[in-house]
This record gives sequence, C-alpha cells and structure tokens, in this order.
Amino acid sequence: IRDGSPYARVWNNVIGLASNAFTGLGNGVRSNGHGVVTYAAHGLIVSNLIAGNARDGILVSGATAVSNVILGNRIGLTVSNTPRPNLLAGIEVVDAPYTQIGQADDTNRNVIAGNGSDGVQLRGLGAQGSAVENNFIGCDANGQVARTNAGSGVVLNGVTNVLVANNVIG
Repeated sequence: IRDGSPYARVWNNVIGLASNAFTGLGNGVRSNGHGVVTYAAHGLIVSNLIAGNARDGILVSGATAVSNVILGNRIGLTVSNTPRPNLLAGIEVVDAPYTQIGQADDTNRNVIAGNGSDGVQLRGLGAQGSAVENNFIGCDANGQVARTNAGSGVVLNGVTNVLVANNVIG
C-alpha cells in the first residue's frame, strides 16, 4: 500500500500474506517491496498483519510525513507467531517527524519480530520528536518467546528528541 494522502487510514489488512494470514506472498521489489509506505501527514496504520515483503514492513519517509501513528500491528509474524520476515526492517522512519510507534499504555502495542534487519529504525534529523512505546520487539505476541529480528531491536541513527520507553525487546 503506497500512501501520499494526508489523514489516510490503513486499517485491519493482511499485507504480504495470503488471506489465510500464513502463506507468504510478499510485495516484490517491482511493486516497491514495502508492505506500507507513507509520505503524507497524520496517517493511521492500525491493526494490520504485515509480513513477507521484499523490503520494510512499514516505511514512513520524508518531512511531509508528519505525525503518523502506528498501533496494534503484527509485523514480521503470522497470526500463529511464525516468522514470515519482511526482508529489511519491520518499521523504518526516515526524516519523518513526530511518528508515534505504539503508545503510552499497552492496549495497542505493535508486535515487531522476525524481520530480516532491525525491528525499528529511526533515521535522520527530521525524525525528531518520534516515540517508540510499549511494543513487543523481537518476541511473540505474548512477549514470552523470542522471535528475534536479524538486526537490533531499535536503531536510532542521527535523530534527536526521541523517546524509546516501556518496550519488551528480545
């Protein structure tokens, strides 16, 4: 799904897997390879199953991608907690300010596990004011079994004023 429209909602989809939410189909590099891409502001990416894609599960990119919210997604795992990796990061935020990944309470945590690179990457000075809160990163949906990402749990590269808090990182 490629989004360039402000206030868009990507809600309750199976992306990169067949309708059985287990068999990998993936988005290949010819279709940009990412599960979800947004360059726009104030979007919601909520309650999706995103796995098996040729690049990132979710990419939020650019100065126009202000204040996007990512909640309650399962990224890199099937519904049965079997890894179906996105080949790069679970979530990558590049120069997109005020991106919220998870929230202050644990009611809508993301499960970000089994991906081919890092669980979450925040890159560039433009990603200022972003937050990664109350997610399960590198473990199953119960926070009990390791389902590690191939890279680090969370990578901060050149960002300022970022909050990383209350995550379970396996």
